[in-house]
Amino acid sequence: TDKNPASHGISVFACGGKEDVLNIRQLYDKLEIPTYLVWDLDMDKADDGSNVKIFEALGAEPVEEETVTGRYACFTNNIEDVFAGSDGVALDEYKQAITGPFKGKIQFDIKNSYMASRLVEMMYGSGNRGRLGRIEDILDEVMQAF
Repeated sequence: TDKNPASHGISVFACGGKEDVLNIRQLYDKLEIPTYLVWDLDMDKADDGSNVKIFEALGAEPVEEETVTGRYACFTNNIEDVFAGSDGVALDEYKQAITGPFKGKIQFDIKNSYMASRLVEMMYGSGNRGRLGRIEDILDEVMQAF
């Protein structure tokens, strides 16, 4: 099954951080555009209450562990850890491939919509799906929801 989000009419949109997730969701709700939220819990940082606000807006019980549901997914620490995987293969090769054409004028930022979309696309295209187990779980949920 093709799990490339774009081929299913699904766009990856980076909000720029948790502080903007609810604002973007509220706008999309008003426009009647279905959303699936993905964010990192940043459990390795001090709690600023933003996770609880997101869970409350979703009508969900707050959790402190990685969770994938039919409406949202959240990661324990940060999304970069998810893409890097645990098999020791560096994320750097993808970062370089994405930013290389810009000849050092930009740096890789997973919160940039283009870079996030391109990263998923490249990882699928290269056959490194083993590193995308959790991302594939999320895509399965998104495709079932929409």
